[in-house]
Amino acid sequence: MASRINQEVLNKLIRAAVFLGCYAAWIFAVRVISLSLVTYLQISSSARFFLSSDPARLPRFEEIGETFAAHETTIMGFASLLFLFLLPLFNPITSTTVTEIFPRQEIKKNFLPGFAKGFVFGCAILAGFAAAGTHRYLGYYMQLEETPWAIVGVLIKTAAILLLAYCEEYIFRHKIMRYFLPHTYSNLVMSLLASCIIAMAYCGIKLIQFDLGVMQLVTLFLLSLSFSINAFMTGDPANIGSTTTSYINGAGVFAGLLVLFNSLLSLPVFSEEFSGAFVFKFQADAVSDYSFLTGGAAGPFAGTLFQLILLVHVLRSTIRYKKGIKICLK
Repeated sequence: MASRINQEVLNKLIRAAVFLGCYAAWIFAVRVISLSLVTYLQISSSARFFLSSDPARLPRFEEIGETFAAHETTIMGFASLLFLFLLPLFNPITSTTVTEIFPRQEIKKNFLPGFAKGFVFGCAILAGFAAAGTHRYLGYYMQLEETPWAIVGVLIKTAAILLLAYCEEYIFRHKIMRYFLPHTYSNLVMSLLASCIIAMAYCGIKLIQFDLGVMQLVTLFLLSLSFSINAFMTGDPANIGSTTTSYINGAGVFAGLLVLFNSLLSLPVFSEEFSGAFVFKFQADAVSDYSFLTGGAAGPFAGTLFQLILLVHVLRSTIRYKKGIKICLK
């Protein structure tokens, strides 16, 4: 009996690893193709690149890298959506339907409240930065003659952020977590272990997608850990799809943070600079002792203050989960 259970667990872990490997391969392929396309467009954008004998006039690798980095989030957002659209084509291998990917009622019920929660949470953090004098609001970024195009750019970036947050929460907190849920439910140690494994896998995908620093990886690890623990708290071994509410709410929270920081206030996210609707910038002449708390020029995700708040939330969620397990076992 025990050997049969162990074999079942091993099979599900292998399936989770294969699914994750497919997504990683997809992201890597999209990144390579996109970088190749950017390089081609940079080199062939003007006839002088072909006619000039001066190699200094050719775009340098740094320029190509900067152009690609400025659009990474947009590329990865739509790439994750396309990956999910491909899943139903492999039915019954994946047993995934479009209705499962985008449950309308659950999205209406949970995504918007989660978005509002993340947006308000981000506003509270930035208000603290402004009060400490490390950041300053510099006004409305868009020029009058450029406003229509700038608005289109902000809308596209916002759409990509929403897609990236939602699709990856679906992948990690619904598709991959469903392989762990039946065997970790009501087991605190196993749930935390599974949450850490999922968080490390999530950070691994982010490393493929973006050029991230250590501090940003720590923040993403804590975010993923928090979302995973919340998903386990709402999980039910009799209903594998019961993580739906949790992952949609978590996607909303993450999307609210990203839209506020990047699309609206032009703060760096995933090491990517973007000129959003407004400008709220780190002040280089601010007290340097605070830069490790706020993240400085690298953005809020690189700050220890944000990480400490997430760590407290993880500990609170763990304690609540432990108490819930005790109640269930009585």
